[in-house]
Amino acid sequence: MPCVFARTPREANGRLLSDVIRVGDTYYMVCTTMFVMPGGLILKSKYLCHWELVSYIFNTIEDNDIYHLNNGKNAYGKGQWATSLKFYNGLYYACFVCNDMQKTYIYYTDYIFHLCFAGESFYQYPRY
Repeated sequence: MPCVFARTPREANGRLLSDVIRVGDTYYMVCTTMFVMPGGLILKSKYLCHWELVSYIFNTIEDNDIYHLNNGKNAYGKGQWATSLKFYNGLYYACFVCNDMQKTYIYYTDYIFHLCFAGESFYQYPRY
C-alpha cells in the first residue's frame, strides 16, 4: 500500500475501500478519505507499487457546519465512502455515497494529472 499523509486506503470489515483502474500503461487508485478534506485521493502507478499522488476529487463535500467543523458539528466517521473510479470516452469519473448527507456524488474530469479540486479540474454532476 502507498505511504501518503492520509488515512487511506482504509479497510473495513476485511474489505479495502479503494478502487483501481488501468488507463493505457498506468494504474489509478482512488481512496476513501471519509471526513478528511481535501478528499478522494487519486494515486497513480506503473506497476501497482511506488504510488504517486495525482489529485484529490473534492476540496469539501458540502459547504455546511458539519464539514467546516462549526457550531460543535463534525463528520467524524462519515463523509466519502468507497469511491468507484471509471475511465470512459476520454473522461475520468468518480462516484461515491455520502451517507450522512444521504446523497450520491459523481465527479468527472478530462485531466486527472493536476492537484486541483472539484470546480477546477473535476466537475460535479447534480447530486441525487
